[in-house]
Formats: sequence, structure tokens, C-alpha cells
Amino acid sequence: MLGVSELFSAFLVERSISPVRVRTATIVGEINDMLGFDVATYLMASGTILAGAATPLIEHGNDPSLTDAVAVEDPELLPSGVNQEALATFYTSSDDQVRKLSYIGSRRFVRLTLFESTSWSGNDYSAICLKHRLPRPPAVQP
Repeated sequence: MLGVSELFSAFLVERSISPVRVRTATIVGEINDMLGFDVATYLMASGTILAGAATPLIEHGNDPSLTDAVAVEDPELLPSGVNQEALATFYTSSDDQVRKLSYIGSRRFVRLTLFESTSWSGNDYSAICLKHRLPRPPAVQP
């Protein structure tokens, strides 16, 4: 089991989507570099949602500017299953709620994008990326 200091140093928090009142139908997050980390957990929050819905999409690639970005397949997302991104959608009834999705793929760069069903002006969202390492067993000397 990890101690407090090991647990603290196992995580890195980065900005994905700064708090924003939506003015367009797409909110493109920051590109997060996975070098040295195994999992990226996106913590998304809504404020007031006046109308419409916002569905998250996680893309990944190996180019630092994500010119090679493709949507992450379901097996590389947590919780495991199918349609995880659709299940994390924010609806008009989702005021002041939090959703999470985790990326466990092997590409170096990842990005969260929120797609709104309308270009309604006035819905509030934000997101952070919590990158972490998986626990590793101690090395065994042969």
C-alpha cells in the first residue's frame, strides 16, 4: 500500500478545460502529455446548463499537436464497457455535477473535447486531467 507521500507524488494535475461559459458548440481541451504516466483521468464539472447536452470525446495520438488524433476506442477507457463517453454526457438536468472518464491507452498525447448538441450560449463547464502511475511490484533480482 502506498504511503501518503508516495500517493501524493504518484499524481499530477493538469488543466484540460478552463472554466468557460460555452459560446460555441465545441470546447477543445488542452493536450496532455502522458510521458511517465499510465492513466489520465478527466474530471469534468458542469455549472448551470440552460439547454442542450455536452458529450465528452477523448482523442489520442503520438504527435505533440495531435495532428494524428483519433477517437479513443472503448477498451482504452474506464469505466470498462461500451459507450462510456455517451454515459458521461451532461444534460439540461445536470447542473452542478461532476463526471469522470479515464484513458488507459498507450499513445503519448491525449485531449478531452466537449461537444454540445446546440450552440447554446450560457452553459458552464470545466475539466482537469489527473495523470497517475499504476502501482508496480518491486523489482526482483534474479
